[in-house]
Order: sequence, then structure tokens, then C-alpha cells
Amino acid sequence: MHLICLVGHVSTDLVSPLFDRGFGFTRVTLLHDPAIGDAMRAVAEVCRKAGLATTVLPLRPRYDPATIRERLEAALAGSRQPCVVNLSGATPVQAAIGFEVASRHAVPVFAVEPEADTLVWLSDAAGAPLANGYNIADRMRLEDYFRLYGAEIVTIECRLSQRDPNLEGWAAGFAELAARRPRAILALNALAADVDAGWISRGALHHPQPELAELLHESRLARLLPDGRIAFADRPSHRFLHGGWLERWIFSQAGALVGELPIQDLACGVRIRVDGKVDNEFDVAILCNNQLYLVECKTILAEGVDRATLFKLDSVAHVGGLAAQAMLASLSLPTDHEERRAEVQEIALLSGRALLGAAGRLRQWLGGAAVAA
Repeated sequence: MHLICLVGHVSTDLVSPLFDRGFGFTRVTLLHDPAIGDAMRAVAEVCRKAGLATTVLPLRPRYDPATIRERLEAALAGSRQPCVVNLSGATPVQAAIGFEVASRHAVPVFAVEPEADTLVWLSDAAGAPLANGYNIADRMRLEDYFRLYGAEIVTIECRLSQRDPNLEGWAAGFAELAARRPRAILALNALAADVDAGWISRGALHHPQPELAELLHESRLARLLPDGRIAFADRPSHRFLHGGWLERWIFSQAGALVGELPIQDLACGVRIRVDGKVDNEFDVAILCNNQLYLVECKTILAEGVDRATLFKLDSVAHVGGLAAQAMLASLSLPTDHEERRAEVQEIALLSGRALLGAAGRLRQWLGGAAVAA
């Protein structure tokens, strides 16, 4: 089966059908607006890595109906396999001409409904391999998704195949402590922020924190010294106790939903490089139903969640053209103004004691429901 895409903008809906074996695609032709030529090289790389013979052809001059019609006619006539046309990323001009030409040749035309990730046949689907409303298989991985937008994964701290039950258990303990005794986490953050070469805090606890001391002792990630300083076991332990526990808590709660929701990939501590030069880091990245969800985790306890954090999160969720959904998980509660700002920016909020119900909130969010603080 030969997939022909008319492309005016890049999205996962262009390539997610290529990972679905139900279609049986072995070849793809990308007829694209020349203005996105650089982006199409990244798309073509994803297609080739998926094992498909890939042809990329610019449509010059732009928006010229004769050019679009001629290129599509040639692609259909030159194919030795049954063809299907994908209009998910097409411009209005491309879509109109694509539908007209494909219909004249009795070639099925479809688009992918982006939120539900389902197949919508726009013409007679006789001979098409899959039915209308079919949910596209969730086989892309985070590497494929980021590569589609010209980004590469540099490092990943943890993913589904590397889950650590012990750390996830301690993350649950710190989440519970944060909900009941947020000042204990505030004290831990303050000491972890300034340590010597031996991973011992330079400062000391000003007030007894018995629950924190017990949790540190049981986890063996750190110990409370007689003078009130904290001795962290090593660098990874320090990172975990200096806020990394919240990332691992959100990661574990998303992991608990695998099988219930179409979560196809999940990782925390994801660092990507865009255009080979700009690095960005995501605390938790979730690929669900061929859509990307990013969670920023903050263990700072303050008045509000910090408006600058919301702007930064909105920016990184769209870096390089990413069309990710974003959530801020924070110990701090948002102000009324921050809640309104988050709503405008379509950023979900998970804060305060609600962190203990992270699985339920993530279920709503990944399932498409709005999530407030």
C-alpha cells in the first residue's frame, strides 16, 4: 500500500498511520509546501526509519493549483501499488485539489481526527484496509515524535522499561509528606540547594523534622547528622531528594495508567536537542494516543506557582513546532490570576494536596478532560 500525503504543516497525523500495520503501508510520498522544506527532511527521516520507501517532492510554485494537480496525478499514475491519500496536514488549497483528483481516480482519501486519533474517510473507502472511525495504532515512540519536529533525544533518566519500584515507593513517601508537612520539604530543599563536595549540606535544620528524618533514614538516600546537616548518599540521591522525587511520583502515577489508557511511551528526565544546538529538558514526557504530554514539576513552596514558570512551560511545549499538551505539578497553590493565565495558555495545573490524587488527575488530562488545580 502506497500512502500519498499533501503537506502544508507538520503533525503526527502525517506519520502515525505509517506505524499502524493494519494499513500495510510500504511506501510514502510527501508532496509538500516548499516553505517547510527543512521540516520535511525530519519527517522523511522518521518515515525511512519506520522502514518505508520515501519520496519527498516540493510543490513549486506554492498554492498553484496546476502544480498540485500535476504532481498528485503523476504520483498516482506512477505507483505500482494501491494508493491512499492523507489530507491531515494539507492546506485548504491542497485539500480541495487532492480530494478532487483522488476521487476522480477512485483513490480513497482520509484525514486523522487529531484529538481522538481516529480515521475519517473523506471519500468512498471501497478497497480501503480499515473502517471509518478506526483508532490509529499507538506504535510511535518518543524518539519518533521528537525526530518528527527536528529534535533528538540526548538523555533519558528513566523510562517504562527501567522502572525502579524502590524509588517509586520513596517518591510516594515524599509526596505524602509534602501533602501533610510541606514545611519539611521546604527545609529539605533549602539544605539540598547548597552542598559540599561530599554531598553534605552546608546548612542545618533549624527545627526538628522527625518525619523527614525517619523517611531519609528508611530510604538510605541520605541521613540526618547530629548537628542537623544532611549527608546525601551520592549524586543521584541528591538529585532525587532535591525535587526529583516529584518527577518520579508523577512518572509512577502515569505508569499506573498504562494498559488503561493508550500510553505508548513514558519517560522522566528527558533532554532533547533541537536543530543540533538548543537543549531543552522535560521532567516527564508522556506519549499517549500519538499525542505528546509534558509535565513540569516544581517542589518550591511559595506564594503562587510563579507566572514566569507558566510562560516557560508554554514555550517549551511548543519548541521546534511541538504541539504538546502541558501540565504544571507544583507544591505551591496557584493564585487566582495564575489559574486564569494557565487556562488561557491551556496549561493543566496539579498542586498542593491534589498531588496525592495525581493518577486520577492524569487520567482526566490524558483522556481529554480539563484539569484545574
